[in-house]
Amino acid sequence: MANDRGVVVALTMDIEYPDGSTKRVTYDAAWLADTAALLLHESVMDEEQTQAFAAKEDWEKNPAMIRVTVVGESHTICMRPGHSGDDQ
Repeated sequence: MANDRGVVVALTMDIEYPDGSTKRVTYDAAWLADTAALLLHESVMDEEQTQAFAAKEDWEKNPAMIRVTVVGESHTICMRPGHSGDDQ
């Protein structure tokens, strides 16, 4: 069966951190194919995701978002400058 919609084959995000540093991260088609959702706000997170997303005293340990994989695993990502990808 032919694909009847566009397929995201790369996703580039610019992240800005509390110290003003920035990072550009690009995820490829394989990473995206294993990604069900990127959660950016606590209002769409379950309790476990909200706890992982909660602000820590050290901002470098705070994720920018939560990635949910197609098998339902949640990963914190983009926690600190210079780290290039999924923090799991």
